[in-house]
This record gives sequence, structure tokens and C-alpha cells, in this order.
Amino acid sequence: MNLDRSRLNEIAGLSDPLGVLSIYVTAEPGEEAETPAWQVRTRNALEDLRRRAHDSGDREFDQAVRGRLDTLGVDLEWALAPSTSGLGRALFVPLSNGEVHRVSVQASLGDLVRCADRAYVRPLLAAWSAGSPVGVAVATGDGIRIMHVAFGIAEDIAHLKYVDPSGEWTELKGPANSQPGLAQQTAPQHDLFEARRAQDLKRYLASGHETLRRHAEEEGWEFLVVAGEPQLREAVVEHLGYGFQPTIVTGDSVVGMTHPPAAKVAELIEPDLERARRDRDRDLVRRLDETKKSTRGIDQTLAAVQEGRAEIVLMDAQADWRGSRDDNGRYVAEEVVPPGSNGNGLVAEPELGERIVELAIDHSTDVAVLDEDVAAELSEADGLAAILRW
Repeated sequence: MNLDRSRLNEIAGLSDPLGVLSIYVTAEPGEEAETPAWQVRTRNALEDLRRRAHDSGDREFDQAVRGRLDTLGVDLEWALAPSTSGLGRALFVPLSNGEVHRVSVQASLGDLVRCADRAYVRPLLAAWSAGSPVGVAVATGDGIRIMHVAFGIAEDIAHLKYVDPSGEWTELKGPANSQPGLAQQTAPQHDLFEARRAQDLKRYLASGHETLRRHAEEEGWEFLVVAGEPQLREAVVEHLGYGFQPTIVTGDSVVGMTHPPAAKVAELIEPDLERARRDRDRDLVRRLDETKKSTRGIDQTLAAVQEGRAEIVLMDAQADWRGSRDDNGRYVAEEVVPPGSNGNGLVAEPELGERIVELAIDHSTDVAVLDEDVAAELSEADGLAAILRW
């Protein structure tokens, strides 16, 4: 039920000739009404879908919708129950078969019901952009604490414990000072002894790179936040060089704390992660500005995506676009007539943003959903742009 990259790809690939029912629910903690408004909105939207299916004149579609809604009781109760884990819940229901796909994340997914040929995934992409899986490595004198954080949920997954070997070392003795005329005394050379111990700890922390690489690959981390004392952080990243996929982020908050809970660590590093995600998105906008292989605006970007020329689509999370589809299945922006057409036979497409996402998935094009701060830089481009392959 949790969301990872393979799960996201699986849901994005869902299709059905009769339709895929996509239900998004976001719980609102603290609402004291006997029947919370977010539950009412979802049930009303489903009843509206039932009425529209009945009025569509398509008997097969009407029967499929009614049949699936009538058998969706357990899954729908899961999505609407206050006790279900995660603020955001989603159900994806192909009308032609009995398989129901559940997703739960600790992030808002909005409230909506859609039924189309394919699963409606734009809210999931927005949640992924803001909360994709990351790793956290907290370096201390006890070793490396490794955590996995995704969509606001943190869990410990490993602890590389450092065993201090200094108790077995021979204590060094030497002159207390070198000032002439003072009596020679012997005393432990604490500075040298402590330096040797600190160096041993750093060697151990640096040796954790293989474990971090393995978890990064298995968990699909986009970022690795390295927290702790500065000199210990440096030791952890010493061998995380070439070939390490996650972007390394320095976390300054988790210092001097004695074994804080994983949730507390996630809370402390959240500002660092937010900054890293904004930097990631701003780098895309900067790349867009610096390359000639790019498009801006709905017309050019839509054309590039349909032709398979787009490498990355940059999309304002809050923007909506409308358009039309011609007899050949090609999309155009609203009030645009396809070349060689007189405009007759065009079918209105009110969810053009979702169609762009589907086209991008079909052409192995990445989609970057931008929050409002970064998306403001695309305001003159209708909130839509693309970096091109060619």
C-alpha cells in the first residue's frame, strides 16, 4: 500500500477499455463532526459518478460502474476510515476486473473521483515530487544510524555500531611539558591518545559507504541527508563519490541529541530536505533557460510530448489546461485547430494536464511537478515547459 517507484509505475500503467476508477481521499484530523466533510465529499462524488454513468446511454459502462461501486465496500471503508494509516489514501479500480490497488501516504492527495481509460496519477506525481523516499545517516560517536524517510514517515533500518577499541590500547606516557628547568614528569599523552581514537572512529564511519550504497539502491533514495557533527559527517561521505545516485544533503540540526526518535529526526531535517527539493527544481528551470532544446507554453510542449521529443516535462502543480482531441487521437490546446483540419469532430478534453502525464509516461519522459514557489518562474509559459531530447 505504500508508494515507491515501482508501485508508482505500476499504477501509472493501469488501463481498462471500460475505464479505471481513481478515488483520492485526504483525511482531516481533528474534525469533530460525526460524519467528517471529507468522507461526505467522497461519497457524494461517487454517487455523482453513478448518476453520470446511468445517464451516459452506455449500458455496458453503466453496469460496470454500478457493479464495481456495489462491491467496493471493504476498500472504500479502508479509504474513508479515520483509523487508516496515512493522511492521503487512493484507490485505483479497473472496471473490467476485480483487482483493487490501494495507496496510503502521509501527505495530502486532495479529494477527487475520476473515471477514464487510465488511472489518474497527477496527484501521486505531485506527492512524489514533494515526499519521495530519502535516506538519513546520522553520524555519532556510536556509529551511523541509518533511516528511511518517505512522505513524512520515518523508520530506522540499520545501525552500524562503533566499538571503541581504545580500552585495549597501551596507554602512552611521556613528558608533561618541555619547558627547561621544570622537573620531568610522566603523564598520559591525552591529546595524542584522543586523536588516535578520533581517527579510528572516522575510519569506521567512512567504511559505512557500502551499506549506504546498498540501501540507497534497494530503497530508491533520491537524497541522502547526512547529519551529525561536521567532522563526522565528512567521514561518512568520504567514499560516497562516483556512482552514488542520491544527492547528498548536509543536515545541521541533529547534533548533540541522545538517540532522538526517528520521527523527531525527520522533523529536524525537513527544512534541509525542502531546500534540497527546491534546489532540484530550480536546477531544472535553470537548465531550461540555458538550453536551446526546450519548449515553453502549452502548444509547443504538448507537441513535443506527443512526438516523443521531450526528456523532462516541467509542470505547475496547481495549473490546469483544457484542450481537444481529434479523430486521430492527437491533442491540441483549447481553441487550437490541428493542421489540415477544419475543427469539426474535435472532442473537448477538460483534463489536458493528465493527458500530458499519460503521454509522457508512454514516451518514457520524466515529469517534474513544481510547487508554487518554483512554478512562478513558468508563469509566462502557462505553467508548462519541457527540456527536449532533440
